[in-house]
Amino acid sequence: MRLEDDLHAHGDTKYARFIDEIARRFARNKSVGYLRSDQYPTLRLRYLKDRKRGAWDVLHWDGWHRVGNYPELDCATMLKCLPGVVDQLRRGFAPGVFVAAAGTAIGGRGAGGRPLATMKECLR
Repeated sequence: MRLEDDLHAHGDTKYARFIDEIARRFARNKSVGYLRSDQYPTLRLRYLKDRKRGAWDVLHWDGWHRVGNYPELDCATMLKCLPGVVDQLRRGFAPGVFVAAAGTAIGGRGAGGRPLATMKECLR
C-alpha cells in the first residue's frame, strides 16, 4: 500500500494512520500543523516550530492535553499507551499529565497527590 492511499487532508490538519514514516513525511511540509487519524479521534500529533519534533495531545472533556514528545515517544508506543493515558485523565489526574519518554513521567502527581503512571506501567 502506498502512503498516499492512507491520506486525506483537511486544512492544516492532515488525516492519516499514525506511522512514523508518515509523521516524518508531513514534518517536512510546513503547511501541516497537525497529524490526526480517524481511528484515534482523541489523539493528535502537533508539529513544533523546528519541524523535527512534535507534541502528542489527547482530547479530554475540557480540551487538548499535552501528554508526550515526538519522536522520543514514537507512534507505535503512543498508540499502545493511549488507553492508559486516557484512563489517567478520566480518573482526575491533573491536566499537566506529561509523559516524556518510555519509563519517565514529568509533572509528578495527579489529583489527590497520587503518583502519575509511567509509560512502562501503561505498557503492562
